[in-house]
Amino acid sequence: PSLGTLVTEQTPITLLGSDNGSGLAGIYYRFDNGTGWGIWRNYSGQFNLTEFASLQSVELEVYSIDFLGHTSTMTNMSIAIDASFPEVELALSGPWVIREESAENVTWINNDTAITLLGSNTTHIRYRTWNGSSWNNWTNFTNNISFAGVNNNTTVIVEFQGVGLLRSTFVHDRSFLFDPEAPIITWQIESPRILPWVNISTLVTLDSSDVGIGVASHRYRWSDGGNWSIWRNVSDPFPIMSLDGIHEGNWTLMSEACDSLGSCSSIQFDFTLDYTMPTLTLTIGGYTIVDWAYI
Repeated sequence: PSLGTLVTEQTPITLLGSDNGSGLAGIYYRFDNGTGWGIWRNYSGQFNLTEFASLQSVELEVYSIDFLGHTSTMTNMSIAIDASFPEVELALSGPWVIREESAENVTWINNDTAITLLGSNTTHIRYRTWNGSSWNNWTNFTNNISFAGVNNNTTVIVEFQGVGLLRSTFVHDRSFLFDPEAPIITWQIESPRILPWVNISTLVTLDSSDVGIGVASHRYRWSDGGNWSIWRNVSDPFPIMSLDGIHEGNWTLMSEACDSLGSCSSIQFDFTLDYTMPTLTLTIGGYTIVDWAYI
């Protein structure tokens, strides 16, 4: 590859001469590497500048001669050497997790993960993405890459290539497992209950699931309209009586589930605790009977 007189140390250089008379007897060339001119060399075919790879430029001087000893005008040019190799690094910001699955390290990302391509010795970086079902067209990297909008648990891929003035990298690729959403929470209030009414023995069941990386935490808290209780981790179904500070009246219970990427969802529902036993009054002939018992 070359760009005018900018070449790599591997760029083939060809010298061409001609003579309309006795014929071309030879072409000779030499280099000045910054310390003075070297010896003249007899041109026999293409050559490159690998011996000067550590330099930024060399001077090349060339002349030709025919079979009668006539010499051409001396030609001199400065050649710049680009010995740099473009490199590209892929970096992640936001939520991402590396974990071992099936004896292989995989990287999980989600909608909030940003992918950046960092180039060195590049003029630009080109890339394309696989969203689990199709490839996008190749385009130049300008802004962070995101897979926001992918709505299923799938493998996504970024292919990228760094392009320099004279060289390009190989096409590299990175694949990721994509988690499209936060965990889903389900809840159930067991009998006895006539919603929103419950009693102290009513059981509450909280459950959570995640289509992607999996649930990392699931907890709940409760409030009577004042301060919230401390968070408590979800385990087995629990009775209303297990809630610290519970008393008769209106309550709100909130549950929150988060996955290992930090994506969380929450629900809350209201209930009214009936803590008081019912009363019965017996009236006979207009008289209220007290201290009675059924036998």
